[in-house]
Amino acid sequence: MPETNYVHEHVPGNFMDVLKNVVYISVVKAFQAEHPEGVTLVETHSGPGVHDGVKEEYYKGAGKMVEKNNAPNVPAPTKKYVALLNKLRAEFGNETVPGTALFSRELMQDNDVHRLSDVNVDDVEGLYEDADFRKISAYDPASIDFYIPRDEVSDRQHIILIDPPYNEDNDFYYAKELVDGLLERKPDCCIVMVIPLIRDHRQRYSFPTAMKELAKAKASVGRYFCSIIVGKAELEGAAVLVCNPTKDLDETLNEDCLEYLAQTMNKGKADYVVEQAMKKKRLIIPG
Repeated sequence: MPETNYVHEHVPGNFMDVLKNVVYISVVKAFQAEHPEGVTLVETHSGPGVHDGVKEEYYKGAGKMVEKNNAPNVPAPTKKYVALLNKLRAEFGNETVPGTALFSRELMQDNDVHRLSDVNVDDVEGLYEDADFRKISAYDPASIDFYIPRDEVSDRQHIILIDPPYNEDNDFYYAKELVDGLLERKPDCCIVMVIPLIRDHRQRYSFPTAMKELAKAKASVGRYFCSIIVGKAELEGAAVLVCNPTKDLDETLNEDCLEYLAQTMNKGKADYVVEQAMKKKRLIIPG
């Protein structure tokens, strides 16, 4: 299979990891506020939980967020991310970088459910005992029955994080098929999809466009999209697509927030996009 020029192992703590976690934390907290009866957090490519060793990319991404966190103009979503990051690094060590699985662990509330899968790891370090991890491929059609069991389609809010390795070109195709299958199963499930913007790659522009079109066609509530550009190297930027966000997500993850992220991790240069399009109001059932 053709390989990309993107190395996923460099991601922990880099600018794409920061953007992913800032968006993911904001999405989860917004849905928890709407659903006191509990939500289901799903991660299709969980990773090992704790990444040992701090690479140079960390200091240009998460490290910058920590360094600037006491400045007067720091947006609230970034402060929440840094607070969780600092707490987890205090627990596992300053030479580690926590994965999103551990951010999910910290976000869990009473009655929430945590499901994870990853075909490339045997276990996820640091999870609570009631988390359900399975070593399965997210691209196996049967995995959808684990992520969204048929008996939960109508009575649970699912928030599904999709962050594939994108080490091979086929990952783009399979990731799109996964989103399609999830929205087919539950058109109003929330999907948070991470998209690397790889310089000179044939999917650099076509894949984000295709994913937004898929969300427009199949996500019953709407979509949110944001991206930042931070350099001219192989991984020049990152994007996050949210299928079926809460109606006010773009007020939390707004232009000020994206501008701050882009500027802080790109030596003062602000190159970002943020947009949201909603089809209808989400019906909230009182708990």
